[in-house]
Amino acid sequence: MVIFLFMLWVIPVMAQTNGRDVSYTYNPYNSGITAIPLMGLTGLKGISVSIMLKPTELEPLALTRDQIKTEVERRLRKAGVKILTEKECSETPGSPILCVIVHWTTFNAIYAVYDVQLKLTEDVKLLGQEQQTVPFRADIWSMGCFGTVRLANMRKIQEEVGDRVNEFINYYLQVNPK
Repeated sequence: MVIFLFMLWVIPVMAQTNGRDVSYTYNPYNSGITAIPLMGLTGLKGISVSIMLKPTELEPLALTRDQIKTEVERRLRKAGVKILTEKECSETPGSPILCVIVHWTTFNAIYAVYDVQLKLTEDVKLLGQEQQTVPFRADIWSMGCFGTVRLANMRKIQEEVGDRVNEFINYYLQVNPK
């Protein structure tokens, strides 16, 4: 759905940019009110990382889910964020998972459109629902970007993932200083 709507936007934008690669970041929390969204990051003892690629590989790059996951986890570890194993995550309150979602599709023989999303999800229970025995997943924090890229420059998508991870790290460190 996002890609379809994005493609409706692509044609006029490409005309305005003379065929250059274009990227736009969207952050629902950039309105200056950051206290509430950052509360979801406060006190996290670690996170698990999940990667979803659609299609399953960035074929022109031969970039795989495992390669992206390795790079995301490397950046998080370097910043001092503990990476939880699947078992550790299931034993941690909320079972926090940083989901990295990359959608892309070719627009024509030269360009692709893409959407990169980062979401921190946790198990939650509704207040006042004492009978609720199974929690459900909810997005606690999210950020993303979308853009166009020449097929010859698909590395840009990997760079966008790295930029969004760096932004997550900055927010995380604001409320969880070392």
